[in-house]
Amino acid sequence: MIDDRSGAEPEPKADEPEVVLSGRDVIRLYVHLSSQESGLAPDMVGILDRIEKELFRCLTIEQIEQIESLYSDTDRPRETGAVGKEKRR
Repeated sequence: MIDDRSGAEPEPKADEPEVVLSGRDVIRLYVHLSSQESGLAPDMVGILDRIEKELFRCLTIEQIEQIESLYSDTDRPRETGAVGKEKRR
């Protein structure tokens, strides 16, 4: 984790579990947050900014655009519950 204020690694707190996302999970989270950017809370905008910073550090703009296109095309709501079951019948 990177602290937005200093760029340094913050000390983990004993009462907060550390969650690590990588690969497809990070990309899907990035695409989702990007699509909701105008309505995001400030802390979520900070998360989006950190993800974007890391993506631009690791990938070219073209690669990021290809990934965004791929995931946004497949990022459709999943049918769940009774409504989804009715549609499949």
